[in-house]
Amino acid sequence: MPVKKKSTSKKSNEKKSTNKKSTEHKQIKKDIKAAIEKIPGLIYEKVEFTESNLSQIPQQKLENSTPVDYETIKRKRLYVWLAVIGITILIFGMWLWNTRTFLQIAKNDSSEFVNTIKKDWQKINQEKDSELQKLIPEKVSDENLDQILKNSLIKTFNNLATSTSSTVSTTISL
Repeated sequence: MPVKKKSTSKKSNEKKSTNKKSTEHKQIKKDIKAAIEKIPGLIYEKVEFTESNLSQIPQQKLENSTPVDYETIKRKRLYVWLAVIGITILIFGMWLWNTRTFLQIAKNDSSEFVNTIKKDWQKINQEKDSELQKLIPEKVSDENLDQILKNSLIKTFNNLATSTSSTVSTTISL
């Protein structure tokens, strides 16, 4: 079977067309750059800088803008400050009134209040002492206390060792 050869003329035509496109593209880029460089000069040529043109610009801006009334601004600022000071004085007055009322109540009821606190404190201390007496029925010497502490620690560690999920049983003995 004969093998057909592809014509190389199409490839060369494609290369030539891409070369033409790239040269056209390069030329367009150069033209754009040249035009951009010429813009400031063209603007300068078209605008005439005379004193009459420069003096008309601020007048046009002043005609279009609204006049500023500085007296009104000062008056409004004064009203804001007066409102802030008034509210501050109101809060301070309410705080003083509340403090005075609290002190009067505390002065009249202080004996009852203090007595109630003393009674509650004594009651709590008595309950605490009775619970301690239940826990330690007799006086304990230092040697006896050491032995009690050792025994309670051993029990605690043994309980911890057995409550964990380990397969090894450990006991502590002193």
